Amino acid sequence: MRRISFVMALLCCITFSANAQKGKVTMAKSYFTSGDVAMAKKLIDQAMEHDGCADNAQGHFIFGQIYQSGIESGDKSIAVSSDVKRVWEAYQEVEKLDVKKKYAKKLGAQYKNLFIDYQNYGIEEFNVNNFKEAYDAFITTLNIGKNPYYVAVVGEKVDTTIMYFAALAAHQSEDYANAEKLYKELLPYDFKSENVYEMLSFVLKTQGKEEEAVKIMTEGIKRFPNNNYMLVEMINYYLESPNPADAIPYLDEAIALNPTSVAFIRSKANIYDKIKDYEQAVKLYNEVLAIDPNDFFSTYSIGVIELQKVNDFQKEVQNISDFKLYDKKMAEVYENYKAVLPYFEKAHQLNSDDRNTMTTLKEIYYKLRNIDDKYEGMYNDMVNKLNTY
Repeated sequence: MRRISFVMALLCCITFSANAQKGKVTMAKSYFTSGDVAMAKKLIDQAMEHDGCADNAQGHFIFGQIYQSGIESGDKSIAVSSDVKRVWEAYQEVEKLDVKKKYAKKLGAQYKNLFIDYQNYGIEEFNVNNFKEAYDAFITTLNIGKNPYYVAVVGEKVDTTIMYFAALAAHQSEDYANAEKLYKELLPYDFKSENVYEMLSFVLKTQGKEEEAVKIMTEGIKRFPNNNYMLVEMINYYLESPNPADAIPYLDEAIALNPTSVAFIRSKANIYDKIKDYEQAVKLYNEVLAIDPNDFFSTYSIGVIELQKVNDFQKEVQNISDFKLYDKKMAEVYENYKAVLPYFEKAHQLNSDDRNTMTTLKEIYYKLRNIDDKYEGMYNDMVNKLNTY
């Protein structure tokens, strides 16, 4: 009998303790209603530490209310911004425990403000470059926006601004898979689409999805033909491909937008150079030099093209058997060598360390020493320079 009495006494103590904690929940609610949020927080914290309140929907709801009020008041002695996570967890517990939907309307009202609270927390973390935490906050914000209780109060809508910031946060934290997912979800909404195309192509490329990135950039350029970033990316992609001429339409767009940008004109000239349309290449290299007379690459490239013509002409002359005609044509060859010499001499002035330029000058001087002794000294000087480098 004594043993039974002890067990009964223990059960009574447990019941009394649980009831006491639930009483603290009621008191916390009373203090909260009267405006003493600090005392309400103290009581609800004590109550929720007790197992007896773990299955109490009211306790979780009051806890969420008090902490949410503290966040919105800015009183950090009650709650800080990151406590939105505890508030959301508390309300999720209410949903699980409230089988009779007693708190449905109340939760809807709280979620309306919690959506903003979570959004603010995400922005706060984003602004201090805590991108992983910001991403989680924005995703939770979006989840609150989908919650049936929230929808019942506010209505059903997609907040594209939050989705965009969630994508940016994932992007910045190098969570490229989630960034890709969110950017793709944003495209149909036409929200900041130009930026979305740019960043989606970037995260696709970063993940090794080159073909899909090109497809996205192609779509993006059709919609935003003045977008320099995507134009440059497409240009670079095709310049490195087996068919660099495919970059020409994009270079034309870029040149139209940036008519004095020597980089785009030079790149286009280089393509024509590679596909052996030398006339068009020289024309474009000269356009570059009209903008920047000291452009080394264009100066050197014209020299190479013109020198190849002279070398080809010399090979033809070598096959002439008539001595007089041969001498006449060789004189033309030497004049042509002299004509291309200024390109390489200017290139050498612009970049005195370039070995290709020095080697070419050495070879031309060597040939021209047959008609003028002054080139002998130039040849020797260039040999010495090459030996120095």
